[in-house]
Amino acid sequence: MCAPSNLTLDPDVYTCYLMDAALFRLPRLIDEIDRKRAVAMVVSSGSTSAVHQAELTRAGTIDELFFGDPAGSPTKSDGVMPGMLASLGIDRITKMQDALDSHVKALKDPAAIDASARELTAQLLALQTTALRRLDEGIEERFAGMASRLVIVATVLALGLAGAGYLFWCFYWSCAAA
Repeated sequence: MCAPSNLTLDPDVYTCYLMDAALFRLPRLIDEIDRKRAVAMVVSSGSTSAVHQAELTRAGTIDELFFGDPAGSPTKSDGVMPGMLASLGIDRITKMQDALDSHVKALKDPAAIDASARELTAQLLALQTTALRRLDEGIEERFAGMASRLVIVATVLALGLAGAGYLFWCFYWSCAAA
């Protein structure tokens, strides 16, 4: 997915972090939330399986899966482009994750767990869509910049060829005159 878009060659650090979030971290987080929802609903419906209980305690959170790795954390993109995380609505999503966690810990209301998880998943999908849209905008800006540079390169090339032609003409006439 990255190679045809040339995002892997983009020198902009912001693009790297945004691509990491949109293509790797968010899908993993969405999958983890869906897994947590399914297991919590089974447990809240009366299952006392040790496997289900262990799965609930193992389930990752947004802090672990989205912000956990300091090397590629989306918080770094906020340092490169201040306000990016706020504009993506991360605070709201974190509050929704906390609400889901409180429903899961209570394990009393399967409908509340389901609704909370589905709402969080919808918000994460919207976040992913926004991140991908921003990546598309970055590609469009890059192509617009390339088009303007193309005019400059073509002009320099034309002037260089005209200069070379003039020098050739001068050399030809100086050799013919001698």
